[in-house]
Amino acid sequence: MIQVNHVSNIGILKPMNAVNNGPYGEKGRHGNYDLFKELKIPYIRNHDASLTEEYGSQHLVDVHCIFTDFSRSADDECAYDFTLTDIYMQNALEMGAEVFYRLGSSIEHWAKKYGTIMPSDFLKWAKVCEHIILHYNEGWANGYKMDIKYWEIWNEPDLDEDDSLNKRTWGGTKLNFFEFYHVVATYLKNKFPKIKIGGPALAYREDWAEEFLHQLKAPLDFFSWHIYSISPEDMVAKAIRIRNMLDKYGFIETESILDEYNYMEGWHKVPFRNSISVIKGLKGAAYTIAVFCSCQNSNIVDMLMYYDARVRKEYNGLFDSDYLEPLKTYYAFMAYSEIYSCDNQIDCISDEENIYALAAIKDNLIRMIISAYNMDATKEINIELSKTGRFQVYIIDNIRNLEKIFELHGNAFTITINPNEILFIKEI
Repeated sequence: MIQVNHVSNIGILKPMNAVNNGPYGEKGRHGNYDLFKELKIPYIRNHDASLTEEYGSQHLVDVHCIFTDFSRSADDECAYDFTLTDIYMQNALEMGAEVFYRLGSSIEHWAKKYGTIMPSDFLKWAKVCEHIILHYNEGWANGYKMDIKYWEIWNEPDLDEDDSLNKRTWGGTKLNFFEFYHVVATYLKNKFPKIKIGGPALAYREDWAEEFLHQLKAPLDFFSWHIYSISPEDMVAKAIRIRNMLDKYGFIETESILDEYNYMEGWHKVPFRNSISVIKGLKGAAYTIAVFCSCQNSNIVDMLMYYDARVRKEYNGLFDSDYLEPLKTYYAFMAYSEIYSCDNQIDCISDEENIYALAAIKDNLIRMIISAYNMDATKEINIELSKTGRFQVYIIDNIRNLEKIFELHGNAFTITINPNEILFIKEI
């Protein structure tokens, strides 16, 4: 049974529907601008943008792509190439989203490293970042006043061991990074006290995170971390551990931001291929809604960012790679945007196994989303509401994409749902 109490306001809806990266292609031609805008994405993280041909490849976002010659003065505006990053940023803002700016480098899987090499001068690197912030927030170097709030220092410095011969994300040691973060975060927060400085976009190592937090004396407005899993419950469990760790070391006000996640059975051969197939289909959409519901209901995660909205990327369950047509997860995001637009989350309790549900209220009208993620068989679910009303029911299944299937009247219903289907219920 699912029980909904419309007078029990739990709190605001958090941005569970943020993503990594923005729209693609040429406006008016082969692009997904209009479709992307309809999703009403609240935040776009720009990590790995430089790995994408449609954005401009190795000429944008990453610090070493903007400030290409580290021997030049950080104060010299002629040393910065903002051209393609400007376009990327403007496109993101045109979607109605705010940019979550990752300072650092995209991952480098190849033999020779360029952007993931440890900077030779931490303070100078911080000053370069200062000028990137000045460009986008204060108009420096023919720039903008975008009021970007979130500035993330680096990405996944814990991915490889100190003695690894192929360090894909951070060329230095763990202790090098601790010092690096201290220098950069302290400098930037002193220069821009109103922005949010954080990181480190933890790959997976909680022991590494514990050491990082234990020694940290620098500002940490948000702690960002990643998880790839098939289980929403595992994600919530990790979120609880991260929150407890932050509180343990005195970072009680620090936001916990999960800024990379997706469905993943395993990283090698068959499990990886299976995962990509799931991501592109209905089960991937059901998983995404299950994650939204689980993280919002837990009230532990402050923001959630789907990886990835880059079209030519295997992790993208939003858009088809060839024609940029919407996939099932696109419609899942569209349904959730209706939830996110509401005034408050309300009590929604489900005792059904593998049924994930979330409800909200807007203008005293209930909106609700249900995911039958990973359910084994067709099931009838009973829904009890604390108010009587008229409700439209929409479905995402193998053949329908958020289509209205029927209307209900009253305050108690029985609905049949099949494995991995998504229902969106809207009071009118």
